[in-house]
This record gives sequence, structure tokens and C-alpha cells, in this order.
Amino acid sequence: MAKGTHPHFHNIDIGVYQASLFPELCEKYLESHQQVLSNIGVTGVSSSAPTWMERDDCYLILAFIDDKMVGGARLQKHSIDLPMPIIKALEDYPMLADYVNTKSFDVAEICGLWNSRKMSVIGLGSKYMTRVAVALSLGVDCNGLFAFCANYTKKTAENVGFRVCPWFNSGVGIPYPTDDMLAFVMELPDLRNLSFARNVDKREIFTLRSGQQLVSRETHRNLHFFIRYSAVHRNEWRTQKFDSAKV
Repeated sequence: MAKGTHPHFHNIDIGVYQASLFPELCEKYLESHQQVLSNIGVTGVSSSAPTWMERDDCYLILAFIDDKMVGGARLQKHSIDLPMPIIKALEDYPMLADYVNTKSFDVAEICGLWNSRKMSVIGLGSKYMTRVAVALSLGVDCNGLFAFCANYTKKTAENVGFRVCPWFNSGVGIPYPTDDMLAFVMELPDLRNLSFARNVDKREIFTLRSGQQLVSRETHRNLHFFIRYSAVHRNEWRTQKFDSAKV
């Protein structure tokens, strides 16, 4: 092994779960998300409220190494009885709700994204799980997608096609969830064609949209790992033996 390289890192499974069908996974996801927020001194984030757990229009994107959950995100569709978390978080900015409510099609928010500290080194949440959320959106009849991104995840969101909303606060970040953090309201304006996405992200998202199970070999800063994606609402795929020979 060459100097400075790292041995095989991990085999990571990423799958999609309809929230209403998997209450135990919802509880574990929420507990882990709240713990990550607590570790950085953040409490009371609107996306961590458990009101979405019994919804058929909310989907979890979960990452596992063996049976250990190491990351998660949520795709939550907007509705009158359960608005997207970004609406609640920014209730002092009514122009956001007004804008969303003018849409003639279904919209959703990518929210509640977290990963374990060990997984942050490869961008598990901001890169790979965000791709899955974008790929999933059209499949659950969404034609618009929003995100509320911290300054340090803004670039990754732009890579998959998001753009800062210029009509919200003149495109300037606002202090959230604490006064020393900036967050940006972002929208993916071309969900079907991903006109603003990087070519590499667009290619991966289109492959995920095809509905086929995908195993990808990844390298990040000399860390080598496989990711197996499965965009299903069941968990049978987690019982399958991982086979790197299929790559």
C-alpha cells in the first residue's frame, strides 16, 4: 500500500423508507439527529419536531453500515396541515410561505440531514444522501424542491442544482439556528432536467432515478468505500449480502 493511502473504508447502504411504515426507524433517526444537533449546541430546530412520523408523504433517506445507522435525511412534502419545516423555521418571513403557496404543483423540502462525525469526512449526508433525495423527488410526484442550507453545505447543494433564492432576504443568509451561523433559503428550479447541476451529480441522480440498484465505488481523500443505493420503501434489501464483485 502506498504511503498516505488508507485501507478499504466501509460498505455503506443507503435506502429510502416511507415514514409511516417504519416507526422504529423514525425514532432512531430522530434520536440520532437530535444528538448530532446537541453535540454542536443547537436545540429547537424545527425540522427535528416529530410531527411527520405518521405521514405517508414523508420519506427517510437512511445510511447504514451493517445494522448501524450512520446518517439520515428527510424528504417532506409540503401540505396545508403539515407545512415544510422551513416554513415553520422562518415564520417571521411570510414571503416564503406566500411564495410556496402560489405553486400549482407539489413541492417538498430536503431537511433533517445528519451524519455521524466519522462519516462527515466523506460528505455522506451533504453529497450522497442529497443526491438520493433529489432523485426521489420526481418519483413521489414533486416538481419543486427546497432546502435550508448552512453556509458550509451551500456549495454541495449548488452541485446538485440548487440555487439561493434571490427574492428571499435579497439572497443573503440569515442567522439560523444560532446567531453565529448563517443559513440560506435555496430552491432547485429545474428538478426534471437539473440544468444547474454539475455533470457528475446529474449523471448519478439520473442513474438513481432509473430505479435500479446501484453500487458505486468511491474514493475520497484516500478513503476507499462502496455505496449501495436502493430507492425502495421496504427494508428487505438490507438483508442481502454485500457483494463487491458486482461492481
